[in-house]
Formats: sequence, C-alpha cells, structure tokens
Amino acid sequence: IAELQQLIGMDSQLYAAIAPLVTVNGSGGKINPEFATRDALLALPNVNPAEVEALLQARALRADNQTTEPLPVLTGVEPWITNAIGPFYTIRGSVELNSGASSSREMLLWLPTTVGLNNYYVIETREVSKPNAANAPGSDELPW
Repeated sequence: IAELQQLIGMDSQLYAAIAPLVTVNGSGGKINPEFATRDALLALPNVNPAEVEALLQARALRADNQTTEPLPVLTGVEPWITNAIGPFYTIRGSVELNSGASSSREMLLWLPTTVGLNNYYVIETREVSKPNAANAPGSDELPW
C-alpha cells in the first residue's frame, strides 16, 4: 500500500485518507460487510447509506451480544461483496498510560490453511494514530 505514495498527485494528506481503505490482502477484490469499515462500505458503487447504517448498528448489537439476528443485506452491491473470511486478519490495539501518552497499532496476520505451516505470519505492523505530545522523549515512552 505504501507504494501508492509514489503516484503523481498523491500527497501525504490524500494517502492518509485512503490508506486505511485499501488492501492488497483481500478476497478477490471484494469486501465482507460483516467486517468492513463504514468508509469502505460507503465507497461501494450504488450503496444505500441507510442500509450501511442499519448494517453497522446491527453489527454493534451483535458485538455486544445483544442479538443473534442475521445482519441486514446490502442491496445493489452484490458484485463487490463476499461472505468469505481470512486467511488475512487485522488486529488493532490501543494503549493509554497514566501520563496521557497513547498509541494505537495495527497488525496484519496471515493464518495459512495449509497443514504443516506455522500457525501464523505477521505480514505488517503499523501505527494507526499519532501518539499525543505527552509521548515525547523523556515521558513514558511506549515500546513501539
């Protein structure tokens, strides 16, 4: 994804806006609505924003174990969605220290399905939000 920064006209602001929405580790160019971000869902051609909001609300209820109902279906976007999952997974974590220093990291993992391989491979790690000013040299620095 970082290679996008080499495109003519790609500045740091545009790259920062689109990088979280782009991946080379996917399901044949399709996204899974059960896990996709709001921005990724809203970028689908012909998507109904009200359906996206209903889907996101239903996902939040499922995450809080408040429902086991199936997720609402997005209509008109069938060519761009899939229900496939894996073998790539993104894990996000955040920490905030008592001093106010904070950081958020994201890790892309590959869990191969082939028997005999390692359990997982770390493909990429990256910072997803800038630590605040409290995380300056001399403060409670984070290990990454």
